[in-house]
Amino acid sequence: MKSIAKKNENVKQNVLSGFLTHCVSVPMTPAYKARKNLEKDMRAALAKRQGFLLYFQPEIDVSTMQIVGWEALLRWHHPEKGMLSPDVFIPIAEESGLILPLGDLVVEQALFQIHAWMSLVSYPMTMAVNVSMKQFENKSFVKSVMKKLTHWHVPPALLELELTESLLMKNPKYTIDELQKLSKIGVHITIDDFGTGFSSFGSLIDLPIYKLKIDRSFIHRAPRSVKGMKVMEAMVKTGHLLGMKVVIEGAETAQDFKVLKDLDCDYSQGYYTGRPMDEATATEFLEKNIAMRALFFQGQLDLPFRS
Repeated sequence: MKSIAKKNENVKQNVLSGFLTHCVSVPMTPAYKARKNLEKDMRAALAKRQGFLLYFQPEIDVSTMQIVGWEALLRWHHPEKGMLSPDVFIPIAEESGLILPLGDLVVEQALFQIHAWMSLVSYPMTMAVNVSMKQFENKSFVKSVMKKLTHWHVPPALLELELTESLLMKNPKYTIDELQKLSKIGVHITIDDFGTGFSSFGSLIDLPIYKLKIDRSFIHRAPRSVKGMKVMEAMVKTGHLLGMKVVIEGAETAQDFKVLKDLDCDYSQGYYTGRPMDEATATEFLEKNIAMRALFFQGQLDLPFRS
């Protein structure tokens, strides 16, 4: 029996040794190596809190053309690769766990910016920040948000946290509890890219949702599809019936913008009314919007706030 056990143990050791030798001897593919290098660079950048910056895209009131808010969009200015879009580095951040310090940095910078802009406007102007699954599942997320709001003296109602349908539906009980905590302190919750997930309007009844953002794919199909228009109309009307503000993303032309007005949509976020901009350009855009709205209402200008 001992000899059999010893023989089995030797077989296990040989298999394990062969497996490890195989793993070590297999060279890294160029794609894998590039990914690991980017992760290494990201860790270094986060440690120094350098290289990551926010671009801002305005959200425009369809009826008044007033800037009612902004969405903070993360960019990474890599020292060698130049400006990188989130599509390049966010998946790596998600897999490596770096999304937690990265998301923390985004909230920090977004609140700093809205605090800076508060002195320019005489009305509530919001800042929207995208929240990842791992951020939201972090037990200290809500406390962290509250702490940052206090630090930057930003009223909670000026912060919007954007979550996807899939995130909202992953763990309904936990999601409802956490969203209720945020809602009680006044933070607004937005469902981003609505219409692309698997949730229904019925599932939204128990959630403290302030705003729906209808995915850009609908406005792109709308002019060519009667059914597409009816679906968008149903989304807008149902959102309003549930007491939510409704944004349609992706308006790029005058025709797209007319569709938003015809549907009685509240807000537009798209290239037609403003592209993503760096802080300096966004501040100039905001100042222009404030200064020119009076002329717009007098009928002296036609859509003066486009970028």
